[in-house]
Amino acid sequence: ARLRQPTIAVLSGHALGGGLELAVACDFRVAEAHIKLGFPETSIGVVPGWSGTQRAVRRFGAQTVRRMAVGGEIVLAAEALVLAIVDRVVETGKALDEAKAWAGKIAERGPLATEAAKLMIAIAEGEESAAATEALASGFIALTGDIKAGVGSFKTKQKPVFSRS
Repeated sequence: ARLRQPTIAVLSGHALGGGLELAVACDFRVAEAHIKLGFPETSIGVVPGWSGTQRAVRRFGAQTVRRMAVGGEIVLAAEALVLAIVDRVVETGKALDEAKAWAGKIAERGPLATEAAKLMIAIAEGEESAAATEALASGFIALTGDIKAGVGSFKTKQKPVFSRS
């Protein structure tokens, strides 16, 4: 969650317990249609670890996490999509290809602005003052060559060439 680069979890097998906790730590999740997701730890007398429940509550809401961690509900990929636990559901065997294609599209975006947006979202999820960070990030990006490249490419209708400077 603290990586500068966006992360995409590829869920080609069930994401139960630690598997879901790891997936929740990623920015995006692509699931194959056949998988199941949940926090079944309480069925064996333990609680989800690695801050999985806290992160999941911030991402999906308390009631969804309560249903899985306390109520023991296991959800299929289609329901996980409706609950915003996963971002995309694809046919079995297609998740990695979908994630690679999505990552390619993300990689075309302004890298500094993408990193700043990711930071602002993380802060808005409950860690610090989102407004102060957004102002700081916007001010920082305004001083970079990347903003000139992005705005210039918009005006000329050409693909931007970002320098990360």
